[in-house]
Amino acid sequence: MHIGHGKVLVIGGIGPSRDRNCEIIDVNTGHVELAKPMLRNRHTHTALFDKDSNIIVIGGYDNGASVDEVERYDRTTGTWSVIGSLLVGRAQHAAYWLDDDRILVVGGRDESIVPMALAEIFTVSTGKSVRIRSHPFPMSTPVTVRGRTGQWAVVGGRGGQKNSYRERYGYSYVDSAWTRTMALNDSVCYPATTQLWDGRALICGGAYQEEPFVTSDRAYVFDGTQVHEIGRMTDGRQWAGVAQISPSRAVVAGGNATNVVVLSSSDWIDLDAGSIRPGPSMKGPRVFHGTVSVPTAYGLDGVPTNAVALVIGGRDERDSLLSTIEILARTCSDSIDAIRDDAVRMAGSTKTMDDDGVLLTDAIPFSAGAIWRTTKVSTGLGFTVSFRFRMMEGHDGDLPDGSLPGADGIVFVVQNDGPAQVGKVGEGIGYDGTPKALAVEFDTYLNPAYSDPDGNHIAVQTGGLGPCRAEHVAPYNLGITTKVVAIVPDGRIYHGRIDYHGRTLKIYLDTTGRFDWPALVVNDVDLAPLLGLDPSTTAWIGFTSATGKSVERHELLSWTLDGCSGLATSVADGVVSPVPKELTGSTVIVPMPSQNRGRLYTEVVFGDNTVIVLEDAAGRALGTVHVRGGELRQGFELPFHPAAGSYLVRITDGMHSASVPWIVLK
Repeated sequence: MHIGHGKVLVIGGIGPSRDRNCEIIDVNTGHVELAKPMLRNRHTHTALFDKDSNIIVIGGYDNGASVDEVERYDRTTGTWSVIGSLLVGRAQHAAYWLDDDRILVVGGRDESIVPMALAEIFTVSTGKSVRIRSHPFPMSTPVTVRGRTGQWAVVGGRGGQKNSYRERYGYSYVDSAWTRTMALNDSVCYPATTQLWDGRALICGGAYQEEPFVTSDRAYVFDGTQVHEIGRMTDGRQWAGVAQISPSRAVVAGGNATNVVVLSSSDWIDLDAGSIRPGPSMKGPRVFHGTVSVPTAYGLDGVPTNAVALVIGGRDERDSLLSTIEILARTCSDSIDAIRDDAVRMAGSTKTMDDDGVLLTDAIPFSAGAIWRTTKVSTGLGFTVSFRFRMMEGHDGDLPDGSLPGADGIVFVVQNDGPAQVGKVGEGIGYDGTPKALAVEFDTYLNPAYSDPDGNHIAVQTGGLGPCRAEHVAPYNLGITTKVVAIVPDGRIYHGRIDYHGRTLKIYLDTTGRFDWPALVVNDVDLAPLLGLDPSTTAWIGFTSATGKSVERHELLSWTLDGCSGLATSVADGVVSPVPKELTGSTVIVPMPSQNRGRLYTEVVFGDNTVIVLEDAAGRALGTVHVRGGELRQGFELPFHPAAGSYLVRITDGMHSASVPWIVLK
């Protein structure tokens, strides 16, 4: 189960002396560690998140005995506790929330492996359970699905042993009675299911019978009132895994095909087009595995916009237990020319130059500048930033430091505070004081008060959740080196690269762009807890610079961002969208502030999810307007009455973005 910040908790299961053991998989780093074990061994149990994102585990088998104790995993302490008991121990059952305090538990098998129709309601606050009307027939291995209306249904169980009774109908417990509320097109046992981000449920495969073993290749979505068949998978599958990886796509992988063939294949399920096609194969066949979707980016309403899929454990074609984990994710191939992209904000002394670069600071005393991407970048799967810069007109005034003339340098910054930050001038190099930040500074001036080793060094600085500091001492300094090419303020061009993958930060600097070896490597850098990132692990990135009494001209000539899709994501105060791309054609906003209205003219036909975000000069989102898709021109109402001043109107449809300035005079 995904417990946030790219971490997955694996709970119990079948294994040698490991049925009560739990492990935590860190998707960001690939690291796996033991978590606190449960108090009872369990497999074929159910697990649910409560309203506080703790985990409630119900039933299961413990070395052949059915378990009646209910345990809770506390996410804050990482510990387990027994919170009550069922009326009867059971495994291979179904469970779902009736409200924030009551869980309905139904079906499953008892200690004699006999399927049950018995149903009960367990109340978390009291730890007690009460019996309710039994399900219409005994069943084991049912699944639960929920539609957009919030209505749950139990479907896909079987009434006994091999080839026993099964139904295509799903039942809901309403008004103290079981009622048919949905129907599949065929009667199957234990299909693969997942809850989709838009509130629907996806249902894939299942088994028609066990002797001979025959599986279903159908896939459905359940919206709460109706079941819609999407199409046919390339193979029938039971005991497969399914996970959503984008708003329009899910993947179903592995499982048993007809004649008990263990599959390594997968299928892409296009949720918008209602189509299915072959997906990538896993490294090997597996069945009875766990499959988890781990979001890497979130949208305006907090709903994921991108995710990776994990396939965990299971059995192979020889029925051997597997301890391996596979991850399905888009490869790191997205590239953004960040300076040319319109989703940047300049602050302080920064301004554009005629040759497409930006001037961070001119050779003027006590100035500071910054440039930030206004869309946050996913750091969870790593990123690479490549850039070119040069410095000119350096002089130390009456404060020579014994090194080359000029001050104070250029800094790459990852931070979680907002895209309008400018830090301290002089020795602060434009980043000192920025909250929740990590800075990689290319420092060109010796400041003894900050424990600088010389006037030409690279250092990695932080302040954790507090202000980032430029003092090269603990706890602020994470790594430093003076073994770097001399940065001379004579106009020559320098090439830098910063790689962050798997908690390792590598910094390169040369004059060729070959990057033969890193100038500095810092290990054990985990940005998520260090900067207090939310579960999407997204952060703002950019560059800063400053001068003090000593000065030089700092020019950032290019800046390219390469990362794994989740590169993008939030605009201004938490407004989130995927990576903006350059729009073809032209887009024009004609504001009419006296009427609280505007008109949008564009040569691009936007989709239904187009949003206009109005920001003030400080980058704060003042309001959003959803516009109609499929049109080239349209009017829109503003969500507030604008005062006189300068604004930025940003238009995004989730894939493209454009912005235009708006000056209101009254």
